[in-house]
Amino acid sequence: MSMMTLPTRLHFMAATECFSSLIQAASGHTTALFLSEKTAHELKLLPVIEVMKAQGKVSWIKDIPESVITFNDESTQQAASLADHDLFIAIGSFAVLDYAKRCSSNHEPPIKIAVLTGIDALSVLSTRIAVQDHDTIALVDAKAYDHAYFVTETLRRLPLSDLLSDSLKALALASDAYWSKSSTKVTQVWSLQAIRMLVKNLPISLKNPDVYQARQQLLYGSLMSAMAVSNTLPGALSAVSTSLFYQVHLDQGLGSALILPDLLRINLSVLANPEGLYDAFNINNPEDLRNWLETVSVSLGSMKLTDHGLSETDLHKLV
Repeated sequence: MSMMTLPTRLHFMAATECFSSLIQAASGHTTALFLSEKTAHELKLLPVIEVMKAQGKVSWIKDIPESVITFNDESTQQAASLADHDLFIAIGSFAVLDYAKRCSSNHEPPIKIAVLTGIDALSVLSTRIAVQDHDTIALVDAKAYDHAYFVTETLRRLPLSDLLSDSLKALALASDAYWSKSSTKVTQVWSLQAIRMLVKNLPISLKNPDVYQARQQLLYGSLMSAMAVSNTLPGALSAVSTSLFYQVHLDQGLGSALILPDLLRINLSVLANPEGLYDAFNINNPEDLRNWLETVSVSLGSMKLTDHGLSETDLHKLV
């Protein structure tokens, strides 16, 4: 018997509705708010925070690591200081959402709410986060968010570089889920649909940034990718791209794109329906995928590891 889980309730709403929901949720609670000052100003959240403070206790955590979460950093002290908080709200990118998860893992507050400002939806649904312990990257258990708010207006102001990176990461994760040994027919359907939506709408969004419908489709594709990969075991692509991110701070979207064609080629021999994957990618062979990825990801940087400061010695450490 196979089992599917989707523990998070997804809410699509306008900004005013989101702000009202946050105020209502915080009423009478002791709230830990994970939000950078930059994002607070961009989303004009300062008045909302003041109302939340008037209705209950709010601890605003502004200093959030952009990349590396470690076992032996301030997150341990931060978690201890928030032990009496019964509501966690995280607003921002996957880094903010993962950091809030890390800080809540010791006592698991009854309610966790995520407000996603990009389209990388994995942290919303995943029950794991990657952390660094000295030179080792480990996946540790972390409860998924109870609620996720997707504010439609934020898609319009999302920079193209973030949109591209999040889309490439979602594309890679959907592929990882498709050929995972723990994949099911349902996760493969989700994966293929995610790939189709991402491949079709990413070039449109890059060429015409004002086409809002294409950005919406990228968000839905990312969500389906997160649904698929959160129901499978982590694969090689996830492991390598995460390790590159931690080791040389290589953008996760670009790191995923670097190795996706090779992993596609390696896994073709064990796929029951490789034609379905080719159709979703709109390609005839792995080299077509590499050419397409090089074209769409050019603004993120080189697809050569040496250009990002990775030497042959570093590869042994990476492995």
